[in-house]
Amino acid sequence: MTAIFPFGYYLDVSLILVLGAMALPISRKMSVVEIPILVFLGIIIGPILHLISPGFSVYLFSSFAGVGLGMMGLVIILYSESHNMNLKVLRNEFYRIASLDTLGVIITAIVAGAVFTLLTGA
Repeated sequence: MTAIFPFGYYLDVSLILVLGAMALPISRKMSVVEIPILVFLGIIIGPILHLISPGFSVYLFSSFAGVGLGMMGLVIILYSESHNMNLKVLRNEFYRIASLDTLGVIITAIVAGAVFTLLTGA
């Protein structure tokens, strides 16, 4: 029988699960969604306090379940939020949403290209 996580990462997994369980009551108390709380706690326990080993972070985000946790998280968030979407509002505001999304992608591409060009000299 093979282990799901490489040996030695069980403490890291336990810490992530405990902090994830703590994020829900914190977010309810503060009346905000869970995602910013999870990101904030992740930054604290990872890069700031070094409670999560960098090797585990690389493993978790790149090779967990073959696609990485980031991709799985994105799919789960998009799926859950699709159930909270009001289609009537989406139909009424379609052109505003489409124009803002298009403008946002274009501005992001221009800014990212300019920054990349300035930093690399390409």
